Amino acid sequence: MKNLLAKKKNKSANLFFRLIAMFLFIGLILTMVQVIKRFEQGKFKTNKITTSQDLISRGKLIINETGEILGDEMKKSQEIIGEQIGDLLQNVASQSVEKANNLFFDKTIGEVVHQFDKLPDKQKQEIKKAICQ
Repeated sequence: MKNLLAKKKNKSANLFFRLIAMFLFIGLILTMVQVIKRFEQGKFKTNKITTSQDLISRGKLIINETGEILGDEMKKSQEIIGEQIGDLLQNVASQSVEKANNLFFDKTIGEVVHQFDKLPDKQKQEIKKAICQ
């Protein structure tokens, strides 16, 4: 009894897979027929270059388009680089001025203040009075 049920399941599964395979095969055949009909009707376009003159004209067109794109990119790059170099030079100049001011202060006024700190308190008070008046 079990053996008969197993054989029926195997037959039904086998039949199922055969039907699926048959439908796939029919679908493949129909698709190929449609492709062949479209190809015969000229619905598939091919990009054939018929003459060397056509090849040369297409090459020139590609070169011109590439040159325009590169030219635009070069201009953009030059503008960006110019801005970055300008910013860099401005930063360097600002830092240089700041360092020069600090150096000038340290060497001139800084020395005076340092000497002022070394003075006795009485002389410091006299100088403060003279400056503030």
